[in-house]
Amino acid sequence: MADNSISIGTDAKGNIIQGSSVQGSVSNTMNEMPASTDLKTAEINTLIQQLKTTIEAEPGLDVKSKERALKYVKKLGEAASNYKDKDMKDQAEDAITLLEKILSGLKSGASLLTSISQLFSIG
Repeated sequence: MADNSISIGTDAKGNIIQGSSVQGSVSNTMNEMPASTDLKTAEINTLIQQLKTTIEAEPGLDVKSKERALKYVKKLGEAASNYKDKDMKDQAEDAITLLEKILSGLKSGASLLTSISQLFSIG
C-alpha cells in the first residue's frame, strides 16, 4: 500500500510547510524521465512540471485535493514518456478529466491542462 502521509512543519521563518510522499513520488516520476530529443515530449514534461508547481502552491486547494491532484499529475508524467501509445493517451485523458474537476475555478491550472490536452491530441 502506498504511503500517502502528509507531514506538516515550519521553515526557518515559521511559515507552515507541508511535505507529502505523493509530491515526492511525482517529482521522482518527472526526474526519472529520460531527457527527450522529442520536442513534444519535452514540452509536455515542462507543462506537467508547471502544473505540479501550481497545485503545490495553490492556497485554494485543501491538502486532500492537492494529494488527489498530484496523483493524477503523476499519471500524466508517466503517460508523457510515450504519448503516442493509445493506452498512455487514454491514461492521460482520464487524468486530465479528473484534474479538470479538482482544479475547476483555478485559471492557471485550467490553462495548463488545456495546453497539455492539446499536446496529447485529446479533445
